[in-house]
Amino acid sequence: MGGKKVGNKILDATKADVVAAAKRTAPVKMAEQIKKGVNAAKEYRSQLRNQRKGIGAKEGVFEGRKLPEKVYDVLEQIESKGGTPPKGYKGGKVYDNNPKYGHQKLPEHIGYREYDVNPYVKGQGRGTERLVIGDDGSAWYTNNHYHSFIRIK
Repeated sequence: MGGKKVGNKILDATKADVVAAAKRTAPVKMAEQIKKGVNAAKEYRSQLRNQRKGIGAKEGVFEGRKLPEKVYDVLEQIESKGGTPPKGYKGGKVYDNNPKYGHQKLPEHIGYREYDVNPYVKGQGRGTERLVIGDDGSAWYTNNHYHSFIRIK
């Protein structure tokens, strides 16, 4: 076999040689791909774990403190009443998740409803604390009128 000249090298491989070489290197390449996939999965699990611990989307923690108990009480009442706010509270309107003025955007493709955390007192402002509940079961708390959220569940 004379071989084919490529550059200053002569290639003298038959189809059988190429197939044999591929079979020898395929397990190595496959192992590398599996390792990349495993590492990606580990990174994803780490991100989820960090979110649950309060790193990233802070779940149940605000500035190093636990959220006020009233947040959990109001959420429980809303959920037990099928989305109706407790008596004396405002809420249940659609939250459009269209951030303005630097507000945080919640995950997309989920319908949200917003609720006051404090009871409504006629003649007074409603304050800045809100609960936003997603139709996927997620619940978010903001104490600064939608500028930032803390995931409760």
